[in-house]
Amino acid sequence: MKTFSYIFSIIVLISTIKTQAQTPHQVINSAGQDRVSPSLSLTLTDNVGEVFVQTVNGGTNTITQGFLQDFNVFPGVSVTVYTNNVSCLGKKDGRLSVSLSNTLPTYTITYLWSDTTLCPSKNCSTLDSLGADTLFLTVIVTRPLSGGGTISDSTVTGPHIVTDVNPPCNVTIYNGVTANNDNINDFFYIENIEQYPNNRLTIYNRWGNKLYDVNNYNNVDIRWPQDEDLRTLTSGTYFYILELGDNSSTIKGWIELLKN
Repeated sequence: MKTFSYIFSIIVLISTIKTQAQTPHQVINSAGQDRVSPSLSLTLTDNVGEVFVQTVNGGTNTITQGFLQDFNVFPGVSVTVYTNNVSCLGKKDGRLSVSLSNTLPTYTITYLWSDTTLCPSKNCSTLDSLGADTLFLTVIVTRPLSGGGTISDSTVTGPHIVTDVNPPCNVTIYNGVTANNDNINDFFYIENIEQYPNNRLTIYNRWGNKLYDVNNYNNVDIRWPQDEDLRTLTSGTYFYILELGDNSSTIKGWIELLKN
């Protein structure tokens, strides 16, 4: 009879232990001090009389803890990514910018974008000049420990989607040309003309004589006036007709050319 009672008590005890192990436990307090072992491979942190061990291996933090769960090295740091889409068709003016809250000057921030060619230095909190794209971002926050060494935590955000769904940009025509080779207004500049590759530009003098007639004006290698044009052109007013090649209305206007 005594033997039966002893076995029954052990069974009850084992059952109780299993039940406790399956019960969720919460971190009561994260106050304490970090202590690094002499080998710098382990970090010990006191937490209301209980110590947990954090193993740092190859930059990856593996936490071994008794009944502590849901531990976050930087519980106050949050990451927000703001998106600016492409303003109009074909432009490269999309933007992603990152905002971090509750960081300290002692923290080191690393930004790992999924397209590593966009920021090989891994320090870009902002990406400019983006076309349509879908990106993910890993932010790594590293802080020094009070006993020496550092500790890191990371978070992955995304997808961050930059869209290019707007219609083409309207052209803006700058009709002042000062052809003096100072790299300011040296040629007839038409903003966003590259979005209309089927364009045709014709330029006339004040007597109606055609001086220039070209397709696919682009402000780069196809632009007016060229050096050879300036040999015969004089300062004065000229007139242009611009067809965008998209069935829109023809644009007409004047150009004021100043030499020297």
